[in-house]
Amino acid sequence: MSFRSRLFALLGIAGVSVSSAQPTTTEAVGFDFVLYFAPAPAADAEAALRGLLDHEFAASRDHVTVRHKWADIGDYPPPGPDAFQYFSVDLKMDQGYAIAQSERVLVLRFEAAPAKLLRANLDANLLTLRLAELTEGLPWDGECRLLYSRAAWRRQRIDTWQGEVPDVRGHVNMHAYRNPDLVRIITLGMRKFGLPDLVISQTPAGNSRAAGNTINACAQRMLEGQRPEDSIFRLVLEEIQHAGLKKDLLGDPAQGATGRVDLRLRKARPEKGDPQNRLLALDFPEAPGRSALEKQAAALGALYGTQSFIVGRKAGDEALKAASEKARRDFFEKAPRFRRGLEPNERLVVKVPFVIEGQTEFMWVEVTGWQATSLVGVLMNDSRFDEKLRVGRRLEVELKDVYDYIHYKPDGTEDGNETGKVLNTGP
Repeated sequence: MSFRSRLFALLGIAGVSVSSAQPTTTEAVGFDFVLYFAPAPAADAEAALRGLLDHEFAASRDHVTVRHKWADIGDYPPPGPDAFQYFSVDLKMDQGYAIAQSERVLVLRFEAAPAKLLRANLDANLLTLRLAELTEGLPWDGECRLLYSRAAWRRQRIDTWQGEVPDVRGHVNMHAYRNPDLVRIITLGMRKFGLPDLVISQTPAGNSRAAGNTINACAQRMLEGQRPEDSIFRLVLEEIQHAGLKKDLLGDPAQGATGRVDLRLRKARPEKGDPQNRLLALDFPEAPGRSALEKQAAALGALYGTQSFIVGRKAGDEALKAASEKARRDFFEKAPRFRRGLEPNERLVVKVPFVIEGQTEFMWVEVTGWQATSLVGVLMNDSRFDEKLRVGRRLEVELKDVYDYIHYKPDGTEDGNETGKVLNTGP
């Protein structure tokens, strides 16, 4: 079974008034939550739903329409064994096997006018949780394609609201996958709020976290009501009203961080597996750089700052020479494995020398492809001596020139960086 790996969770949404966060659609918005059972409900689900709507949620009729139906589980197949860990939250595999034994699911359909969508989402999440508690059901959000334990639903979908505005980390999922050599990052779930999903079509794996955080911040500001002006979306991190998100994005700025950037949101063409929603791509045409990747890197650097890895060392340093020799041996031993390709959450960078006006400067290149005697990649730091060599530049380097490498593994560990251990630094 094929699927796109989840690498990121969207960050927070601020507490602002409902009137300031008008969705971009004028039509009523409908969305479904589904209850799975393992394998049958612990109580009469329809009677429990009627009781909730007649009493605890009677006031919800003012802003949300609730309908329900039973459906064959074949029409709403739960995640299979290969995908269960990627599309479930705080659930064990044996619960997945129990769900697969059930015959029916309960589909809850919610509809609301755009101006009432935030309140509708709050009540929809509360109602789904209460019904899940009464029937021992497990909730599924089809927009972000996640199956939850009841505890996880409460923690992510209920407890993180600020007033009538949610923490979007719990309501919008994010997929990241290689497309084909760089990483594509896209949200799933914004449609519930009458807003488009957001995408960055290509970014080096090393910039994925910063790119994901930028999508987070844009989604946050859109939910708060910000819209482009003259086609420009001015993102200012300090204007984010959610305390948790602002702290995460501004709490530890690197060198040169300004916390602001001008970007454009343009209509994007959907790809297979994308959400059934309008889709906007983040572009950075106002940032400096010769290519789209260089502009993107400059914009991310302006938002969050950049780390400098410049460390001087005398030519012929024996410790560095020995470290490089070890790194090269290891790298070429593992080269056949690297050539076969990397997982979405795996990364390979190499350190190579650039001779510029008589100076030898070592820089890091993220590997995106292999040739017979060379590597294709993206530069991951700026040159001190050549203004044309900037982060995001695509280039080709000779295999024989590899001086060191770092292999970032899917489990979070890494190999290599032998010279970095000597210099006490890395990319």
